[in-house]
Amino acid sequence: MAPPSTRAALENLTLADADALDCGVCCLPLKPPIFQCGVGHALCEQCRGKLASARTCHVCRAPMADGYRRNHDLERLVESIRAPCPNAAYGCAARPVYYDGPRHLEDCLHAPCHCPEEACGFVGSTEMLPAHFAGEHEWPCTTGARAGESFSVDLEDGFNVVIVGDGARELLFLVMVSPVSLGRAVSAVCVCPRTDGGD
Repeated sequence: MAPPSTRAALENLTLADADALDCGVCCLPLKPPIFQCGVGHALCEQCRGKLASARTCHVCRAPMADGYRRNHDLERLVESIRAPCPNAAYGCAARPVYYDGPRHLEDCLHAPCHCPEEACGFVGSTEMLPAHFAGEHEWPCTTGARAGESFSVDLEDGFNVVIVGDGARELLFLVMVSPVSLGRAVSAVCVCPRTDGGD
């Protein structure tokens, strides 16, 4: 029986020490260009700039007459490490380079949103919400509206769902209609993922 290929075995790797991929000075994820002392202690470009006049390594104090040098092998390794988006459970298929993970999360369209119905615990991406609103709560839903064009909506008391296409994607609006003494109060909010790490 032939042994499994190295490439197949690499697909199941686990990173036991994530700190190994961080800059030895600022502790942020390493990204190219990456530099090292003669012994191999790595640091990022920003920290290398701050320590350019140092004559010894920031970690081991080894003398460095020629300063820090590029580590092209580590750069190649770092560029090859990809991780699934934490929002994969909500439909995101992106696998950004590991050091770009935080930046990806800022723009990820699959970040979880919570159903505004107080008694409902549903959490899903904005793409999952219309089916949930219509199926679980039977809120009226208007689709086919185009951004920049006029359209009419028959609103009912309570939550109403309006989906507006802007060419690149669809925007989901929740429109709340509440009876008041002189008629109806209407408020609308665009539902989108939060990018500040909150719930």
